[in-house]
Amino acid sequence: MPGLNILIDMKQNRIRIHKATLRALGSPHYLSLVINPEEHTLGITAGSAEDRTAHRISSSVLNTRECCELHSSTLIGALLTLCPEWHDYGKYRMTGTLIPEANIIRFDMRSAVFEEIKGTPACSTQHTH
Repeated sequence: MPGLNILIDMKQNRIRIHKATLRALGSPHYLSLVINPEEHTLGITAGSAEDRTAHRISSSVLNTRECCELHSSTLIGALLTLCPEWHDYGKYRMTGTLIPEANIIRFDMRSAVFEEIKGTPACSTQHTH
């Protein structure tokens, strides 16, 4: 499935999740992010309100925005530890693969593309720590 993209902004402690990625998961109101250090992958799956580590996605984001942004210095720190070749000021784009039977999108961090983006569209910001 094309267009399952995220952007990791190390400097801003931000993960931008594109709307097509959210739709592929069924437009959930909560997202869980999982790191597999052995495989160097990041997984995004639908979460639940009961999961204290899940990130809430508001209805307005799902209905009106092109993407959502999650801020987590803890997660960005974990990614930087796992990928020491990444620059702590860099932006990294990844395209994921949907695994339908698990309802998870897996991103291979080894294939992340370093880039700088100017003039990106406005997105919803949600803070977590």
